Amino acid sequence: MSRNSNNSNLNNLTEGPIVKKLIAFFLPIVAGTLVQQLYNTVDAVVVSKFVGKEALAAVGGSPGVLSNLIISFCTALSAGCAVVIAQLFGAGEKEKVRTAVKTSVLFCAVLGLVIGIAVVLISPQLLLWLKTPEDSFDLSLLYQRIYFAGSFFLLTFNMGAGILRAVGDSRYPFICLFISCGTNIVLDVLFVAVFGMGVAGVALATVIATALSTVLIFRKLLTVNDCYKLTFRGTPFSGALLKKMLLIGIPAGIQNSMYGFSNIILQVSINKIGTTAAAAWAMSGKVDGVYWAVSDAFGTSLTTFIGQNYGANHHDRVRLATRKGLLVFLGITAGIDTFLLSLGRLILRLMSDDADVRELTWIIMLYCVPAYIIYTVIAVFSSALRGVGDTLVPSVILAVGICATYLLGDHNGRNSDLLRA
Repeated sequence: MSRNSNNSNLNNLTEGPIVKKLIAFFLPIVAGTLVQQLYNTVDAVVVSKFVGKEALAAVGGSPGVLSNLIISFCTALSAGCAVVIAQLFGAGEKEKVRTAVKTSVLFCAVLGLVIGIAVVLISPQLLLWLKTPEDSFDLSLLYQRIYFAGSFFLLTFNMGAGILRAVGDSRYPFICLFISCGTNIVLDVLFVAVFGMGVAGVALATVIATALSTVLIFRKLLTVNDCYKLTFRGTPFSGALLKKMLLIGIPAGIQNSMYGFSNIILQVSINKIGTTAAAAWAMSGKVDGVYWAVSDAFGTSLTTFIGQNYGANHHDRVRLATRKGLLVFLGITAGIDTFLLSLGRLILRLMSDDADVRELTWIIMLYCVPAYIIYTVIAVFSSALRGVGDTLVPSVILAVGICATYLLGDHNGRNSDLLRA
């Protein structure tokens, strides 16, 4: 097709074998998300090894759940933009693709600045509300302020990567993430182990690495010779397209936030127990992140695949992709469960020297890892609905199934009692 003639990395998802195309598109995305998860894990390992469990709690405790909540909501808004671009690209509406790209980039840039400024200003109140342990409060505040000062780069990178994936290019975002990961790891060791900057060094390394990946992704968008090239000529903004993006993105953001709110409620209970529990929860989140990284990657792949085919009116491929995608992801989830339960204790020994933190983390894993299979089904069907532009139904289901059920189940603090035991 002519739209692919200028870029060999574009993957035409509207033709060819469904499973082969889906997996080929998925692999660079999952590689990129795992690389991203790797440098988040390296952050935790570096501070745990060179600073201590208070620093680990600061990096992965309250600031971790807050950043997951806010960033996951904003990432879903970006995904709403990408769905619209994928549908327009699949339909061959090049002029609308150009306008949609400019609209989405401008929206995410403004959103990133607003969120960064707001969180930096109200960080002390947020950490107090989460009952952050006193011995890690100052470190948590420092880390959170530096991290969110760079949220502009994180949100604009996600939007730029989302645009490329929407048109079928999942390789270049992976290259950017790979370079960013290498940079982050080197800077982590340099800032923390050599310069002794502690959690500030970890946060600063993350911001610098993310800024680098943002520069790389926008260099591509500004120089590519295709309809999704970012240019400031012509109509810079479309209110109608933004409305369509938000109608998809806001329910998806609410859906993503259900887990974030539940984790915040749990984090408050954990923080009451003490630093060891907060550190164990932070470490379990890094291990847990392997599954969530794969899940996010598969969801993005399936949403884009279905978005392009829905835009091209290939409804049979939409239905087949949903069914086959479910089988593929169930197999992947079974593999992840087996890996983590078989090698979990070894992985934890590599991550921390604190025996109490390791043992508590293992208990958390024994409860959480087998439950991944449940979310796999949710992820596939919600991604399929998102691809065709319907995110309201899965958002309502998750609002009831996740938050309401969690609140009923933990009204007496039973989840925190488990960790205290």
